[in-house]
Amino acid sequence: MDVNADYRILLVDDDEDILWANKMILSGEGFTVDISTDPKEALEKIKSEQYNIFIIDYMMPKIKGDELAYMILAQDKSVGIIFLTGYSEYAEYMKMVGNVDDFILFKPISRNELIDAVNSKIIQMQGESDIIVNTDAVEFRSSSTETSHPL
Repeated sequence: MDVNADYRILLVDDDEDILWANKMILSGEGFTVDISTDPKEALEKIKSEQYNIFIIDYMMPKIKGDELAYMILAQDKSVGIIFLTGYSEYAEYMKMVGNVDDFILFKPISRNELIDAVNSKIIQMQGESDIIVNTDAVEFRSSSTETSHPL
């Protein structure tokens, strides 16, 4: 059984070409993927569907990506958010980050960058990315076990 099939992803971007390309990539990795070109439509979808990860374009008409993320997180704080943006300026980046714990991918993104970001977000959501770096070792902490690995 494909573990990725357990994760539902909603892609939200006003660029249909990007939506379909990213959907093909993630579906090919076994994820269940839905798409929406309209942030308001995305909000309607989450009323009837449960998603684990949202990949959201930052610059969209009607509702900006960070606003959409806050609306989604107001309904379910356990979901993961990944932003896509064509804006690489640091000030714009800082404005986007705000208080949302997220990943930001700068367009254009490669297939591997997209897959790596989703897999990293899943690990983060599972709590396995709680890493504390000491001078002697890296400690991995989870709710069930604690192990140390030499650097």
